[in-house]
Amino acid sequence: MDGKRELRLGKKENMDNALEAVLIKREKCLTEMVSEQVLEEYMQSMQNLGTLDRDIQYSLLLDMNLIEMKCPEAIYSDFYIQKKRMMEELAQSYYGNMCRKRHPDRNQKRIAIFTNTWRDERYSIGIVMATLANEICRQGYEVAVFIENQYRHDERIRDVLNTDLLVNAEDYRSDHEKMLLPRIRTYYSKGDTVREKIVDQIDNIFDYGPSLIIDIADENSCCSRILYENFPLFYFPMRSNHGSSMFFHRYLAVDPDRMKQIIKKYHCFDEKLIAPFTGGITEFPLAKSEYDKREQLGVEHSFVLVTVGNRLVHDLSREFICFVAEYLQEHPQFAWVFVGRDLPDYLLKERTQRNLEKQIIVRGYEKDLIALYHICDVYVNPMRKGGGLSIAWAMHEGLPVAMLKYTSDGLSWIGEENAIDGGMQELGQYLNALWEDKKLYNEESKKMKEKADQRTPARCVEQIFRIYSEMEI
Repeated sequence: MDGKRELRLGKKENMDNALEAVLIKREKCLTEMVSEQVLEEYMQSMQNLGTLDRDIQYSLLLDMNLIEMKCPEAIYSDFYIQKKRMMEELAQSYYGNMCRKRHPDRNQKRIAIFTNTWRDERYSIGIVMATLANEICRQGYEVAVFIENQYRHDERIRDVLNTDLLVNAEDYRSDHEKMLLPRIRTYYSKGDTVREKIVDQIDNIFDYGPSLIIDIADENSCCSRILYENFPLFYFPMRSNHGSSMFFHRYLAVDPDRMKQIIKKYHCFDEKLIAPFTGGITEFPLAKSEYDKREQLGVEHSFVLVTVGNRLVHDLSREFICFVAEYLQEHPQFAWVFVGRDLPDYLLKERTQRNLEKQIIVRGYEKDLIALYHICDVYVNPMRKGGGLSIAWAMHEGLPVAMLKYTSDGLSWIGEENAIDGGMQELGQYLNALWEDKKLYNEESKKMKEKADQRTPARCVEQIFRIYSEMEI
């Protein structure tokens, strides 16, 4: 056999063996067996994989969000530093020279927003991005949206990746045009390879020449490393109170004191980069119609709880599901509506075995969430990182929010003072109190409505540009 061919075959065999080992570790990270040690072993094996195949390494890093949200307790002290190092190596590998020595002009008032993907109006990051872009535009700035659009992945890993990563954002171009004001242009990166898409994304932003870049990629892009060297860059986190593997000049923090505590634990960036920021980049939609009666949804009960999310299959723990089932058995006058694409098999099993089909209502995707909220009484949030947008909308409709004091997007909306100390027992006691005490219910409802109304897109954008004006370039 030819010597060069032997070398190629050996490299492929090494790659296949290394990849198999990585995927075994990834699967373990998505089970109850995960621990700091397991996650660290997975990250180390992924780092080693980069010397064999950068594209697969990048795909798995983009997929890491799922593990971070599902198993936040497994994130070890050097996790974000290690992830950041890999992102930097990827950026250097794909793009090469970091700095073009650009000198952005503040007076140009040209803003770039970049992200990694964008689906339709159901995609929470897309809703935030469109709301932010539209408000920036209304305040007299030129703004454009840049989408990395990494949806092509190696066939060996396509079946294991989060399906969100397989979406071609450009398929939703018409949806994006409806969500954005006409003056806002959207750029979708072009190319047949990961490298080509990275280069196209960065070159498009260089050609646009922004005076400020806002990163809404949610830890899912290595482009921030190159852009950071050339333009002022603000990181807009989509999940509150977590570390970061991105590169930026300011981190917009809804809870700066908590972020300082987190940085002390993870050491992932300098706390001087934290910029206090009151969040709330969302417009509150109106109900498109009304559900005249609860019976239309098969809900015939006196008190209706609701939980909403695109990732409930990962967000609902067994402990939470057991609480739901036992609580409903003890309260036959209650119903619980679950809104989302996929639900855990364990919830569906408990629903059947405990004869709770009439009390656990499975809605799937809800086209008119606001109308649904109008026939619900309380929003109950499980222990998860996300869920902020659906909670904000529920608050705006006057629904009390029942959630434990758990660091999350939801907590940043309702405030720690309004979260529940304790565990499932205390959560149940709070729900009982809302049911039994109409005065308490009305007070909690008014409080949530007022907190939601205080946070508007206009105020958020004004804060961003005040922070920008005070920053030295």
